[in-house]
Amino acid sequence: MLPALQRALEGSAQRPGFALASAARVWPGRSFAVLPAYQRDALRYFGAEVVTLDFARDPEAQRRTINGWVSEQTCTRIPELLQAGAISASTPLVLTSAVYFLGRWAAVFDRNETRDAPFFLGDGSAKQVPMMHGPLTGRFVQDGNARLFELAYEGDELVLDLVIPAPGARLSEVLPRLSAQTLARWTESATPTHLHVALPRVTLREPSRLRASLTALGAPSLFAGADLRRLTAGTGPSIDEVIHEVYLDLNESGTEAAAATALTGYGSGAVPPSFVLNQPFVFALRHRPTGVVLFVGRVVDPAPERPAAPTPGGPFVPGALDPLQPRELAGLRGRGPHGSLGACVSA
Repeated sequence: MLPALQRALEGSAQRPGFALASAARVWPGRSFAVLPAYQRDALRYFGAEVVTLDFARDPEAQRRTINGWVSEQTCTRIPELLQAGAISASTPLVLTSAVYFLGRWAAVFDRNETRDAPFFLGDGSAKQVPMMHGPLTGRFVQDGNARLFELAYEGDELVLDLVIPAPGARLSEVLPRLSAQTLARWTESATPTHLHVALPRVTLREPSRLRASLTALGAPSLFAGADLRRLTAGTGPSIDEVIHEVYLDLNESGTEAAAATALTGYGSGAVPPSFVLNQPFVFALRHRPTGVVLFVGRVVDPAPERPAAPTPGGPFVPGALDPLQPRELAGLRGRGPHGSLGACVSA
């Protein structure tokens, strides 16, 4: 199934109008022997090369090497996944994966219609954010206390599913119902509907450590006594931490999104009905032909007021990215899991 999925994604990545890319790599230290079968399977199923680094001699230089690879795979949107100290001389192995998406809406929002409006945060307070407006036709469904609207990108193979609570409900009541099966059921039962959509511009960069979350989700053995015998001979290392960072920019023209993860070891007419996202909401970037969700997340604040990591060429300022222009997308070549991106768009 994995090779078939890779071929489907790679085929979509060759379509004009958007860029879609994923990459993975295994970074063992010189003293860590990766079994040949694992190297073969990692390359076959995930396009993941095995590249040996000398962590013992210069861990900081190896950290920069890994960060450079992640930055390249995400078009510089995630320039420093691993912070200082994340790699040590005793690190035996690092596994990284990255995904990048750049796409233009099938029906773009008119920038002249964007205006400040309140976005209601989870604590009941409100803040003014730029809110995009447009009459759009898309697939819509309401199921109990949840509503979903499917916003398509050019080519119609990738869509952004937007989930908000029904009037009178809260997102905290919807989230316990959310699962891959629920999302699939909603999208299958959604029907074409003409709505007035109000969507905030969103510019986020969110780093996080996932050890506690993965443990709470039911995978504690990943960090204590994981069976890694198909990776290396002997007992193998323990997984110390899972570091994840996501970048998301939703604007009038489209979406740019990037994410990276590292596992480190240790020793106009009548006004149509409205679909207004002025409160915390869930989004899912979905590949329609296969149903695979490439990104999923929850937006609780579309313009967080906190320092952000710098990007090459200058500081990163939330909300400052220009919308994607057709001339920029025209220069993009699709990239499959095992290819290379022909061009990256800078803000």
